Amino acid sequence: MSSDEERPAKRARIHFEDTIPVQVGGTDGDDPTTVFYVPRNLIRARSTFFNNAVPAACPNNGKTETVSLDAAAEKFSSYLHVLHTGEVLSLGIRGVYILAHRLGDFVSANLIMDKIFRNMKNRRMDPHTTEPSRYASVINQIYKSTTEGSPLRRIMSTYMAFAIKQSRFHDRVQGLGRQGSC
Repeated sequence: MSSDEERPAKRARIHFEDTIPVQVGGTDGDDPTTVFYVPRNLIRARSTFFNNAVPAACPNNGKTETVSLDAAAEKFSSYLHVLHTGEVLSLGIRGVYILAHRLGDFVSANLIMDKIFRNMKNRRMDPHTTEPSRYASVINQIYKSTTEGSPLRRIMSTYMAFAIKQSRFHDRVQGLGRQGSC
């Protein structure tokens, strides 16, 4: 290898023998409570929520208290997939982004955000074929579920404004203004 760019990134060793129990789900009847055992060093390094909620080392008695998290088990499982592999699954992707952002894991949130925009650009949100109501639905979910100043909220708003301007919808709106007024 001739440059640093070609070398694979170094990764910290994941200590599977030192895990923390995370209880998720159970918020409604359809989502049973599930406990995941997550490597302490991995989740603390990536999530400000877990870094603050979980001690760096196992307490003297060798037991770590279970961390309860208000999240659907399926979304948390998808989040853990991103955390462990760096691969983003497409199913429920916006909800997984919102969870990563809420947990303060901006590395995972950025990976997920990249995937959201690749999906939009490649097939799902083509400005020439997508109806404006689909844009409104996506913007609404992202806006309601993220905090003010969220990178996804800002980028999504800019992208959607650009996409709508480029679409036939923009032409139809412009045409309405030319039909005359009272």
